[in-house]
This record gives sequence, structure tokens and C-alpha cells, in this order.
Amino acid sequence: TNDIYIEYLTSDFQLQDFACIFNTVVISYIGNASDSATYYWDFDGANIISGSGQGPYMVQWYGIGNKTVSLYVEESGYVSDTSSNEIYINENPVFTIIPYPDDTVTTLDTITLTGDITSVSYFWSTGDTTQSIEVYCTCGQGGGSQDYWLEVTNEAGCISKEYISVVFEGPTLIGDYPNYLDIKAYPNPFNDNLKIELEIIEKGQYVFEVFDCIGLPVIQELRYLNPGKQIISVDMNHSYPGVYILSIKSDGGQLGVMKIIKSSN
Repeated sequence: TNDIYIEYLTSDFQLQDFACIFNTVVISYIGNASDSATYYWDFDGANIISGSGQGPYMVQWYGIGNKTVSLYVEESGYVSDTSSNEIYINENPVFTIIPYPDDTVTTLDTITLTGDITSVSYFWSTGDTTQSIEVYCTCGQGGGSQDYWLEVTNEAGCISKEYISVVFEGPTLIGDYPNYLDIKAYPNPFNDNLKIELEIIEKGQYVFEVFDCIGLPVIQELRYLNPGKQIISVDMNHSYPGVYILSIKSDGGQLGVMKIIKSSN
């Protein structure tokens, strides 16, 4: 007599133990059935992105908690045992970005942005990795909108990102002067030396003043300027790091105001 060997049909497959909600999970068959076998998958409510037959499959779950994937195979009249594997779907972090004191301030103000979530890692569009950051107007003294985002990652490795737009409006004081000066200061933030660029329409005397955060004057200079583009250097070597207000006023009633920041580097 001749012995007939029938190989045992297996339904083994593999997938990861954990995933985040809405993330793509790859499920791969590692049993011994052929491509022509019939595969009976149960993905426990997952959305199938791609895959057929023995796979591999790419799936997503839209709910959190334990999910059980199972499979049995039929081929040449044989039926395998049912294999099952579990995966836990974690929730993505949920949060908002809180602006303080508001999402609309003047160009002279600073806004503190805070992610209202803890026990996560933070990454801001500015490159900062703290829960809160301070932002200031970089759009000129006329004001404008600035966009920021915060990406957080929880202990399970799940990531969420939120966006916020803040508005910096030109201060009311400037509105009182129909011919306010359009000034630029760079670099801003600066270390010790600051350059001020402005376009002079009328020759005359101009008062340059820099005030600290409580309104005390740090620099007061009187300069006589001729019409045209002017670049003025200001030495801030003896001032402390922080936020300052630069004010330039002409004897003809023109005014320019902007915030400058001395860095600690």
C-alpha cells in the first residue's frame, strides 16, 4: 500500500497589537494555503481600504477598544481551524488651542497659545515643544492674520493636529494719525543691534523712543532726517531680553509704532 500524506491546512495571519483610530492597519496571511483557496475573513467592523483573498489587507477602524480579526480557509475540500488575533484601537488625543487674552489683539500685544491637554508631547508650527507659546505680530504695524498649528502625541503614539488663526490689528493710536509712518525693524527678534527702516516723506526732526514692557523709556533720540529711505541703527546692547515698543514721531505729526523683541541668545 502507498501512504498518502495530507498537509494540515492553516489559517495563521499577523497584525499589530495596537493602533490608533483611523490609522491604517496591515493584516498579512502567513498560513500554507494557496492563492486559489477560499478565505473567510472577519474584520470586526473594520473598513477595508484594499485587499482580497489571502491579502494582505489594509483596514481602518472607526471605533476604539478591542477588535478581533478571525479567518478560516477552504481548499481542495479541506477546512482549516479558525485563527483569531486581537488588536486594541486607541483614541486620538482631542484638544483645542486656547488664545489668551483673545485671538484678536493689537499689533503691540502678545498672544499666549495653549493646548488644553496634558500627558502628551507637543510640537508647534514654530518649532516649540512646550504646552504654551507666545506669539507676536510679524505682519507689520498695519496688522494682519497669522496661522499656527499644534501637533500632540499621546502615550499610545496617536497623533492629532489643530490649527488656529490669530489677528493683529493696528493700534487705535495709529488711526489718530492720517499719515502714520510705515516702519520696519530687523532682525526681530534681535540680539544687541537693531536696524530701523523707514521712508521719510517730509524732512524734519524725528523722535526715536524705545519703551520697556511697563512703559519706561529705554532709548530717546532726536534725529534730523531728509526725505527718502532711511536705515537707522539702534544699539540695544545694555537692555535686557524681552518685549519693547518702538515709537517714531515727527514734528509734522507723523507716528510709527511697532513691537520689537530682544532675544536671550
